[in-house]
Amino acid sequence: MNSNNNDHRQMSNEKARSEFFHLAQNNNIELDERQRAAVNCFFDTESHLSATELLDLASKTCEKCDINDVESALKLLEEYGFAKRRVFENREDETLYEHWHLTEHHDHLVCIKCEKIIEFFDPQLERIQENISRSHGFETLNHKLEIYGICSECMGKREPLMPITMAAQGESVIIRKIHGGRNLVKKLSDMGLTPDTRVEVITSGGQMIISIRGSRVAIGRGMASKIFVELDRDGDR
Repeated sequence: MNSNNNDHRQMSNEKARSEFFHLAQNNNIELDERQRAAVNCFFDTESHLSATELLDLASKTCEKCDINDVESALKLLEEYGFAKRRVFENREDETLYEHWHLTEHHDHLVCIKCEKIIEFFDPQLERIQENISRSHGFETLNHKLEIYGICSECMGKREPLMPITMAAQGESVIIRKIHGGRNLVKKLSDMGLTPDTRVEVITSGGQMIISIRGSRVAIGRGMASKIFVELDRDGDR
């Protein structure tokens, strides 16, 4: 976001901070030093934070702060409408929290490599979604859009020719070289994995699942690291 948006967000966060402590006081909620540290750290950042990440920040200003203090603070922030829970596909085992900015909507770009989350708003895109809803006689109450991919920084770290283990889930790539002996080349060939073959990465965990000609094959990461590919920039995503 540009500097004007950052200034606006900072002012919004300061206003929200004041409102939160005012609401807490009016509802006879007493926050101790550790909980206040967690709340203040939440309002001091615009990042999407897990409870553990917020604890790391709060511990710098209050060494006694522990995960229970952070979780209780987040529960209050969520209860009073200052924080929203978010679970992203690339971090399904972890709940993140973001600021709930009133009268403001945004969507997300999520890098599956470095896990960076970029907020964006596009009025034209919003109008398209609204028109689609109306064309189906559907009244939109709320929505979220998450686009998963690879950010420019992570793309810049990748060589044109790279091991398939560096390809992301859902990427279409073309096999260019296989670095290995005759037995490995034959084994991969028997699986249909030969140079100039276009494949899609289905999963990229411990064992890679790759789609080739409409079928799935499984290969270990050791074997996969010998397969060098380039991005299929013209292929379907």
